[in-house]
Amino acid sequence: MLVHRSAPSGSTLLPLQACGALLSVATTAVLLAAARRRRDPRLATARAALWAWCPAVPVEAVNNAHVDALGVLLTVAGLVAVPRRHVLGGALLGAATAAKLLPAVTLPGALSGVLATAVARPLTALKRPRPAGSPASPTAPIHRAAPIHRAAPTHRAAPTRRATPIHRAAPTRRAAAIVLPATAVVALGYLPYVLLSHSSVLGYLTGYVAEEGYGTGSTTADDKNRYALLRLLHPDPEAWALPVIAAVLLVVVAWVLLRGDPQRPWRGALVVTGTAFLLMTPGYPWYALLVVALVAIDGRWEWLGVPLAGVAQYVTARAVDDGAWVGTLGYAVACAAVMAGWALRARRAASAPRPKPPKPPKWPTRPHLEPPGDAATPGSPPGSAATAPRRRRVRR
Repeated sequence: MLVHRSAPSGSTLLPLQACGALLSVATTAVLLAAARRRRDPRLATARAALWAWCPAVPVEAVNNAHVDALGVLLTVAGLVAVPRRHVLGGALLGAATAAKLLPAVTLPGALSGVLATAVARPLTALKRPRPAGSPASPTAPIHRAAPIHRAAPTHRAAPTRRATPIHRAAPTRRAAAIVLPATAVVALGYLPYVLLSHSSVLGYLTGYVAEEGYGTGSTTADDKNRYALLRLLHPDPEAWALPVIAAVLLVVVAWVLLRGDPQRPWRGALVVTGTAFLLMTPGYPWYALLVVALVAIDGRWEWLGVPLAGVAQYVTARAVDDGAWVGTLGYAVACAAVMAGWALRARRAASAPRPKPPKPPKWPTRPHLEPPGDAATPGSPPGSAATAPRRRRVRR
């Protein structure tokens, strides 16, 4: 709206297209900046090219000037910031959701691993062992024992790590630090519309759901070819598709919250977003810009079949009279590619050699010392110095 208001009259779509180009370049810059923090910066930089060189970016984000480019930029920036700055990352994800409702599906990825049990903080303190003979506390009595001659130590005692307690409230605080700013930003973004439009704040959302064939009893479901993969199981999935999709997404979200990597929230966001696309099978390729950006930051190339399936369904629906089967075939191939990629990664992880546990350090043994007394040295004559009792030197 700001670009439209500030553009001169009669400029048509050129200002919006220029803004889309700037947003696309800014997304590439965020991906490159995030690549410097990765273990392999060169590989991460090559992955950023998946977004910068993707044909859908200049076509949908620049030429068609879809607002999805703004949502993608804010989503990528939010997911990159979440591991270190929870509040900033949550606020950026909230801004992305306010710009376009679709980035809301990436919020479970930002909460990756939040439900994992036994979350412990890293060890930060070192405690040196108490030397032998020292009191356990300052108030403990001191018992002086007879000194014993020992060999001088050749090494210092290695410090031992102090066990840190398990903080179970940390995941709750992390979730609140992400969800609350996101909710606040969305609420502030919609507040003017609530005050001005009251009940019509959702706009054409309900009409959009019915028009696109997602509603129960929709007459355009067959033409739009929604629920394409579920339609292979039953010709009319509109009556039961939404509960099934909700159940499947709930399982995927629970897996991300339990097993996700908090340091890679974009991976969980890609899994949830890609699963939603495979279940809903949208026919608009600009929706898949979010999937392309998530693939660029995570590197799971097998998910790139999802945007290709959306393009195939969008083009053939207008070029061919009965082209619904093309979209169904495209999403089926995309689903097969995702399963194949998952199987290959699982097999590679299973065949990889497991790291051996570290061996305990070998401490030098103390030399054997004979106790002082009248013990004679073998072979010494009686009355010699070797058989005389040794005098003890008392330390003062």
